[in-house]
Amino acid sequence: MFWSGDLTWQERRVVEAQFRAAVRVVDVRARLYDLRNKPVGPLLELVDGDITWPEGNDAHAVANVDVWDPRRTLNVDLGHTKTGLWFNKQLQVWWGEWIPEWDRFYYLPIFRGDLFPTVRRDGPVITLVAADRSRQHRPPYVNKKVYKWKKHNRLFRVIKGLMESRGDRCDFATPSRRVRKAGSVGVGADVWKWAMRKTGEFDDDFQLYYLPNGRLRLRRLPEQAVWVFNEGDDSMLTERPSESITMRDYADRIIVKGEKQVKDTVTRDTELKEKCGAGATTIKVQNADRFDDATKVRVGRGDSAKVRKVDGVAGDTITINQAIGRAFAKGAKVRIWLEKERTRTLQEKQDLPAKHPFSAETMSLGKRPAIRIIKKDHGNRKRLRNTAKRLIKREGKVEQESEITFRPIPNLEKGDMVRTQTVVFNRSFRVRNMHLSLGPEARQTANYKKGREPRRSRRRHKKGRKRSRGRAGGIRRPR
Repeated sequence: MFWSGDLTWQERRVVEAQFRAAVRVVDVRARLYDLRNKPVGPLLELVDGDITWPEGNDAHAVANVDVWDPRRTLNVDLGHTKTGLWFNKQLQVWWGEWIPEWDRFYYLPIFRGDLFPTVRRDGPVITLVAADRSRQHRPPYVNKKVYKWKKHNRLFRVIKGLMESRGDRCDFATPSRRVRKAGSVGVGADVWKWAMRKTGEFDDDFQLYYLPNGRLRLRRLPEQAVWVFNEGDDSMLTERPSESITMRDYADRIIVKGEKQVKDTVTRDTELKEKCGAGATTIKVQNADRFDDATKVRVGRGDSAKVRKVDGVAGDTITINQAIGRAFAKGAKVRIWLEKERTRTLQEKQDLPAKHPFSAETMSLGKRPAIRIIKKDHGNRKRLRNTAKRLIKREGKVEQESEITFRPIPNLEKGDMVRTQTVVFNRSFRVRNMHLSLGPEARQTANYKKGREPRRSRRRHKKGRKRSRGRAGGIRRPR
């Protein structure tokens, strides 16, 4: 959870208690800032809006707000001056909560991002759309110069160095993992994709994201629930938790195909073009231009004719490595062995087990299998088999989605663990995506999705009392 300001833990408990209160007074504010973090114009009067944190590490948070401006003090400025609306401005949104014990509002940043892609005016209302800074680390905002690091450097410093060189202010944890070798990020690279890949190299689960105040943060994902939702009169839930199971597009058979260049030996028959004397090491044949790939040659017929290796082909003349023992007349039969290259198609397949809930036997009695064909650019049979085994493990899963709707908790972050304790829904889960509405009836939605493999229930047999081997029907066996 995100907290702004130097609040003690007692003060944080006071704010959390107000979040749970039945009656809340809220003041949502917004303001524009320039590239040097200086405020532009007065505070904006919000009419409606929402903020969405979509699923996925490479997805950026988006804020969509409607601003009341009847005097037209905010105008789209094609000259991109300091006071006009232009795409180099940043939008900052605060959530204000009235704290009766303090007799004042406590303002908490909930979003900061750059304006994009459209600024629209509809009478006195201006619609602004902004996304967090991660959007400006994806194409076309690619790396402009080579970034290098040395081996044994701390991994968090490698990530931090590049992000700070692109203008970010960082708030990083300091895990001890180091890089094993030197490396670099080239010109034109997708910076955010690279940063996400490097974040996945930590030993523990870490999260790289932008805080509501605009700073880039690296943190270890929390394992304990930061908020517990209960039933009752003081419950934060506004609707009953929902749960759904969706069948993905699946395949019960994976076929991985590859191509391999192989050499095959074929034979062609021709005739001598000229008489060949005994002891000759060269022969002239008809249509010699078709035999550039010749490897062996045999003059004459029958088992007594010896097969000789070819040393070279020049025009209609074939040079052999061993002299011919006797003379052959013009038109004598000649057999030539050629080595031709061809493309050989290899394939490996893997099926779901017959007892799997999504196998062809279970879904269609084996009559309508769902097949997915994957093509690779190599012909290594072992690699094709390993690819098929890896892909079949991803199949046959269902998407389980859990969603809760509750009164706003403005400092809840994507990646936090929450727990719901109700009669029919008792579960802890990590927030994968989130939506916060800023209108008069403010609501917040947290969503969790995960692919799960269904399991077929097994029949349990009651264990009876085990009889002694030495007794049968209560009668002792004779010795």
